[in-house]
Amino acid sequence: MATPNYTDQASDYKSKFSTQSRSNDSAAVKGTDQFDRDNLLHFIEDKFKTNVKGGVKLENIRAFLHTLVKSVEIVKDDKTFGSLASSAFRIGAGGSDRWYYGSVSYGWNYFSWSTFVSTNLSAISAPSIPGSNAHLGVHVPFEIFDTKISGTIMNTNQTGNVDLIAFYADQDNGSDVLLQNATFIGKDTVNCAITSTGYDFSISAVSGSKIPAGKKIFFFVRATSWTGGIDYLRLSWGISYSKRSTNYSPS
Repeated sequence: MATPNYTDQASDYKSKFSTQSRSNDSAAVKGTDQFDRDNLLHFIEDKFKTNVKGGVKLENIRAFLHTLVKSVEIVKDDKTFGSLASSAFRIGAGGSDRWYYGSVSYGWNYFSWSTFVSTNLSAISAPSIPGSNAHLGVHVPFEIFDTKISGTIMNTNQTGNVDLIAFYADQDNGSDVLLQNATFIGKDTVNCAITSTGYDFSISAVSGSKIPAGKKIFFFVRATSWTGGIDYLRLSWGISYSKRSTNYSPS
């Protein structure tokens, strides 16, 4: 008898689960219920012996399937974490009112940031970003949640506060001069109290908030403590996120 085509059988398999009429509530799993690959493989070899009387028991099959489900990612219930972008760069700040956000010639990943806006950015005052500077934003390839921008900052020749703020905006639409729908993500202020000393910073979006696919994330840095000359800032930073399915529901 020919083996059924698995694509033809898929609807039958689906119906076996759909007819259960489950509510799609998330099934919380304790870490003590999960096991690593070595344990799973050993269980198979130990409990599913061939040519041995009683080598395969339905109880063991059921135990293995339960443990396997609890030990792997299930997109419906779980969320994954990842890193969207990271880099290290420096800023030669020439004023306390300048929010730097990359290099117009080379992008956000260039080692020296020189492009800036001078408006006073805040949660209610979004930046005016020219469409021609869209490449200074980090592209969001898929819907992300719990966005966090964190890293380390060092001021090499002056002490005082450094402001860091993040927004996301639409991609350049080719018609408007400025990028549209700039949306606040978060802000942090770091007191660089000692020169040439690294200080950590962290900008977190509101828990559970999402950034849609296709948006651009912009990260701005301002040397608030600038008093004259060139104020050199050195930064390393990265963007982390969580990803979940449309039907994800937290435990």
